[in-house]
Amino acid sequence: MKRLLLLTSLLVSLLAGGSAYSQVGLTYYNTGIISVNLPVRTLNGKAIAGELKVFANRAIKDVSTELDLFYRLKAREYHRFSVGVGFKTDLFTDGGVGNTLVFPMELEVFPLQEFKRLSVVLELAPEYVFDDDVKLRSLIGLRYTFQ
Repeated sequence: MKRLLLLTSLLVSLLAGGSAYSQVGLTYYNTGIISVNLPVRTLNGKAIAGELKVFANRAIKDVSTELDLFYRLKAREYHRFSVGVGFKTDLFTDGGVGNTLVFPMELEVFPLQEFKRLSVVLELAPEYVFDDDVKLRSLIGLRYTFQ
């Protein structure tokens, strides 16, 4: 319960420093990961996005949650790059896989120019598992952005 409270307060404090200027996005990744992202423009005009991922399709005791903060580079006509940092933990167990520091790099591709709400997301993320080792994770997913 302490982890859930910590994760929630961290998300609120990260997103409270800016103002929402765009839409909420919902992403489904190939390995049963569901995420919600919220683009935020900070006080100095930088494009920052917060993302909350839930690693689903497993027993409740094995469900992990990840909170990421992305810096979005300038969007091009067909794609956008983002780099970030995040924290992944198991909320429902005491221990589980362990706490993990994540450094995601994301490429968002807009295949339909007339309908930019739909995009393909490719993510590569080195994961530093505390008290263990470093892993490399790759994800591919579909994102729909609501208006």
